Amino acid sequence: MSVGAARKLNKTAAKYPNLKFGIVYQNRMNPIYRKMRELIASGELGEVTRVTWLITDWFRTWTYYASGGWRATWLGEGAACSSTSARTTLICCSGSPASLPNRVTAVVSLGKTHPIEVEDEVSAILEYPNGAIGHFCHQQRRSPRHQSLGKSAASGQAHQRTRQTHLRPHAAERPRAARNQPARVRQHENWTIDLSVGKSEFGDMHKAVTEKFAAAILRNEPLVAEGTERRKRTGNRQRNAA
Repeated sequence: MSVGAARKLNKTAAKYPNLKFGIVYQNRMNPIYRKMRELIASGELGEVTRVTWLITDWFRTWTYYASGGWRATWLGEGAACSSTSARTTLICCSGSPASLPNRVTAVVSLGKTHPIEVEDEVSAILEYPNGAIGHFCHQQRRSPRHQSLGKSAASGQAHQRTRQTHLRPHAAERPRAARNQPARVRQHENWTIDLSVGKSEFGDMHKAVTEKFAAAILRNEPLVAEGTERRKRTGNRQRNAA
């Protein structure tokens, strides 16, 4: 819930290097996001220039927040939608597989549609070291649910909506085409490919993270996410906010 708490936990974990220290970032096991990350990491689409993520499929009722005294409080949870339901998606919203934003400008609404002291709606613009721009919007009051993620790169676009993923490659890299194309306005050739990535059930992703954690203990296999990564994400967020 704070940088200080994360540092303290990491310091304690460092005293026991024989133990496994992991954290649940279950969306790293979501086949849709894994496929999109694979496309970007492979370099097939070129350098990422824009990321747009709209998340309104985490609808929460007043009863949900009233179900536990720690929920949606500064002391008990540290925040609401940005620290729980959107935590793993915020981390995925990056300009490149390994990149974190160096500047974040956000509008955060506290208790806008719920009787809570922390936020239930967040809109942000993220600026990345390579010049890429990210757009992030998360609300907990809309129904029916909707979620879409789009990544635009030099040589194509990857777009996910609900459980479908589409790839739209371009015949030429856009910056190069813009420099060398003699026509004043021109759409260069592109085509759409529907990608089959399998089912993404909410509970299955948590199960996969747990299985990976067990495998790390039993066979020293890699974790989905090291526990120390929580400090890096929390520290980056609070530094930008300051």
